This record gives sequence, structure tokens and C-alpha cells, in this order.
Amino acid sequence: MIRKVDKNIKIIIDSSAEGEPNTFKNLIKQNIPNIMYSFHMYKLSNFTDKRLNQNRFTYLGEINGEDWNKDRLRTYLKLVKDFQIKNKIPKTHKY
Repeated sequence: MIRKVDKNIKIIIDSSAEGEPNTFKNLIKQNIPNIMYSFHMYKLSNFTDKRLNQNRFTYLGEINGEDWNKDRLRTYLKLVKDFQIKNKIPKTHKY
């Protein structure tokens, strides 16, 4: 329906209601132009939300009772990366 109004606007799709990375295993690539796939990291909200993180949590280290480091973060985001590679989804940002 939106493509009848605007053929170029980007449409953002989350993998589920909360967009958690582990739900990417159920996501199906959409064959619609200008689609962006989004995810959220609510599991780390005590770290990422300034209102919640009053200098209590630092990265690398324990967040919400779990040890987080680069390898743990890669594991947490693996299903997103797998979806990207499998479906040839281009990166939208360079980090």
C-alpha cells in the first residue's frame, strides 16, 4: 500500500515485536525495494540507557549479571549477521 504513495521511502522491518537478535532466525526476507532490517539490544538496556545506567555498568564487564566482551557480543548478534549474509543484505552503516 505504501508503495502506491511513495516508491522510494525506506521501510524498516523488525524481526519481531521487540526486534531481539535471536528472532532473526524466523525472519523472512521481503522482496520489496528500499527495505531496511532493524534489531534492538534490550538485553543490554541497563548499559545502553543513560537513565538506567548511572555510571554503574561499563563495557567490557558484567552487565545484568552476565559477562560481556567482544566475543559474547558477536555471539549475541550472530543470527543477525547470518540473516544478512544469507540474504545478501548490504550494510547501511560502516563502523
